[in-house]
Amino acid sequence: MDSRTKRFILTIAILAVVGGLGAIWVNLYPDFLWFKVVDYFSVYTKILTTKIFIGVIVAGCYLAILLTNLALIYRFTPAHLSPSFMGGADFLGDAANNPGDTRKLVYGGLTLLAVLFSVMMGYAASDRWEIYLRYTNAENLAFRAAAPIVVEENFNSAEIPVSQLELQAKNIKVGDQISVQVDGTSQDARVEAILDNAIRLNTPVQIELGQKAFFMSPARDPIFDKDVAYYIFRMPAERYVCGTLFGVFMLVTIFAIVIYFFHGLITGDTSQFRFRPPFNVKAHLFTLVGLTLLFRAWNYRFAMFDLLYTTNDIVRGGGGYAAMKARLPILYFLIGLTVLCALIFIISIFLQRNTLAFGGLAVFLIAGFLGQIYPVAIQRWQVEPRKQVLEADYINYNIKATLQAYGLAENTVTEEEYPLIEQLSYDDIRSPENASVFNSIRLWDWRPLRRTFRQLQELRSQYDFNDVDIDRYVVDGEIRQVMLSGRELNINELPAEIRNDWYKQTYTYTHGYGAVVSPVNEINNGKPNMYIKGLPPIDYTEQWQHRFSETPGPRIYYGERTDRYVIVHPERSEGLEFDYPQEGQQYAEYAYQGKGGVQLSSFWRKMVYMLKFNNEINFVLPGEISSESRILYERNIKSRIQKIAPFLRYDGDPYIIIHDGRLIWMIDAYTITHRYPYSVSMREFVSERRQQISDTQRDGEPWGNYIRNSVKVVVDAYDGTVDFYIMEREQDPIAECYRKIFPNLFKPFEEMPDELKAHIRYPTSMFLIQARVYQNYHMKDPVTFYAGEDKWEIGKELYDNTDAQTRQAASPQPRSPFAPQPVAQSSGANGQPVEPVLCHHQTAGTRGIGIYVDVALHTAQQTESHCMARCPMRLAPIRAAPCLPVPERETGRRTDASRELY
Repeated sequence: MDSRTKRFILTIAILAVVGGLGAIWVNLYPDFLWFKVVDYFSVYTKILTTKIFIGVIVAGCYLAILLTNLALIYRFTPAHLSPSFMGGADFLGDAANNPGDTRKLVYGGLTLLAVLFSVMMGYAASDRWEIYLRYTNAENLAFRAAAPIVVEENFNSAEIPVSQLELQAKNIKVGDQISVQVDGTSQDARVEAILDNAIRLNTPVQIELGQKAFFMSPARDPIFDKDVAYYIFRMPAERYVCGTLFGVFMLVTIFAIVIYFFHGLITGDTSQFRFRPPFNVKAHLFTLVGLTLLFRAWNYRFAMFDLLYTTNDIVRGGGGYAAMKARLPILYFLIGLTVLCALIFIISIFLQRNTLAFGGLAVFLIAGFLGQIYPVAIQRWQVEPRKQVLEADYINYNIKATLQAYGLAENTVTEEEYPLIEQLSYDDIRSPENASVFNSIRLWDWRPLRRTFRQLQELRSQYDFNDVDIDRYVVDGEIRQVMLSGRELNINELPAEIRNDWYKQTYTYTHGYGAVVSPVNEINNGKPNMYIKGLPPIDYTEQWQHRFSETPGPRIYYGERTDRYVIVHPERSEGLEFDYPQEGQQYAEYAYQGKGGVQLSSFWRKMVYMLKFNNEINFVLPGEISSESRILYERNIKSRIQKIAPFLRYDGDPYIIIHDGRLIWMIDAYTITHRYPYSVSMREFVSERRQQISDTQRDGEPWGNYIRNSVKVVVDAYDGTVDFYIMEREQDPIAECYRKIFPNLFKPFEEMPDELKAHIRYPTSMFLIQARVYQNYHMKDPVTFYAGEDKWEIGKELYDNTDAQTRQAASPQPRSPFAPQPVAQSSGANGQPVEPVLCHHQTAGTRGIGIYVDVALHTAQQTESHCMARCPMRLAPIRAAPCLPVPERETGRRTDASRELY
């Protein structure tokens, strides 16, 4: 290679490195600035440094393994291929004329490929930052499982009655620290002995007849006796390490075999295929095979844990009889056999004959094949004839784990019978004690109401009402349900000449303005009454006291429909922005005065954002952009919070509220895992409502089998400020783990302003998941569950202006599942104001059953926190079901009852 060629290659390499670093800088620097502005820079640096650390470690491990083995192969192979291949062509060098030069070039190329491959693997591994951080912050985190204590008389003893089903499913052990809770009071104790249908504690417990009592014990899987926390926090990281090492050693082993084979070092360069390598080649290959087998044995250990998540037609959330009695023993056998084979390969390095090593490998492969057949045979010939008996224990494990994972255990669900009146009279409806309830019965459905809002209140083509939310406010001294929608900017509805005008998109049309608020049950000549309507001057009704302030007012710079970046100019005395329309074609101008946005204070910042946003040259040309100008991007609230905290799952239905004279978005955030042993996956329950709750799944991950609504997110619609409030971390170890990882991200729920607490809600998406789970898993007896004798089904509702017969003729499925309904109510069982979220179930042979959650309403006088993750779920009696109001589906449709009441 001459000097000119070397200089050319060096130049290309330098340009490639500079270009790569430049691309990385263009991606990282805007994020650096953006996270500084949103005040979550510590979150960004934590994730970034963890990614770099993992990428470097993994790339270094790959590179060390690949280069070490490549060096050994280079040392152990001659400069030419075997004469048996390619006619003896001297492909890797001419020993007489140019010894080793071509060989060095080839191996230099292989070294470069090894480096590139290692970098690629390190880059891919950097996406595993979350499992690493979970692993390193899992200390002292434990899940707790609840079990009921049922007494038939006043009780004061250290021996607590516990059913065998609970003992088996909870895997309680002597020495466990448990917490006994009786009507809200808690007492810590230690298990001293396990008895028949009871456990003995180190201290007596007093329970009076009629009191609700249960104990919280460590949550373990019933098969391997490991804490649930291990499977969620530690196993994913260990499994990734195992899979990575197994994969790289398998790759290196195959590569070494191929290279040695073409050099004639496997067969001794003879015409007959016999394994006759030199000692150093044999030692290298056998060591690689031995290490690969050891990592394969480790992998089998994780395959055993995977049995906790397998399903069949009976046990939907974990392994059944065939998995645990047939597949599990085979995996134990394969682990031992694989380790034995690995040792045989290592020992065979020093033996003349290789029969034992290859024989062991053959037995290993045959055993692996037969291991797939044996469980199928057991399932077919032993389990199928006796399913109910053999699968009973595993059904019990599945029931208990599922209820715990979905927040439906005994400590959160109360089955109570309520005296329901079959027929309500007019006097019942108008009575003072029921007035607050009937004043907030929702008659409007959000879909026709949104159409009405669009027709009457959009006012200009650039505005849109994306959604209609349900909230509650104090009106005339009473808590009333209202339906409200923000008037967001939708630039796609503007004429084409405006949509194609970069100036107007960037400087002029920057924000939406205002909201429309309507009571849920008031209709005037077929149209909804509105507490708030119009644009300045905004029209308020007399009884509505929650009014917008002058500054910043109800401007919406961040919303559900807001996607494009804009540039604002806080320094200007005269604004460039379209604020709201005035008479004729005139409009009020405005200059953004909030704290959102990244300041374009230098030419380099403008250059970076030019490259970030499709090489938009206007960023660097002379124009309206000054050193005080700011660029607002990531304005869609869903993508905004996802960028800050990508490890949470977010509800698909953010809702807007009026707080302190401005508009605020609230979003429910979930902690989800698919690694809760024996819990059924959400996929089993979402086929009919996939669109509504699809946000609980993150791309590339399975559907979860555990969910908690532990975090509430608040986003300011004007300046984009984001706050994450953690509700009750003690009840959710996953949320507590994230709090330990990102201590500056979460705020305690107690710091949420009382006015915001008044608007928190139980998320209907999560409630729908729980209701669907409970329609099967309310059957806690394995025999009843297997038979499906008491399976529930969510009731159906009609949506349109036609009758049922017309729908039946038009479609075989005229009705859709009943959506959970927030129903305003004056007070709950404890006298505090509550808002039940109701879902109606149908049962075979009965009218139905209602399942609902009482959500405490917060007022200015009531500031104590209420745990949303542990709201008690109650059931109406099976023999009767509450009569639910049917929301108005089309404008102008009213029942006789609604005409009489309004």
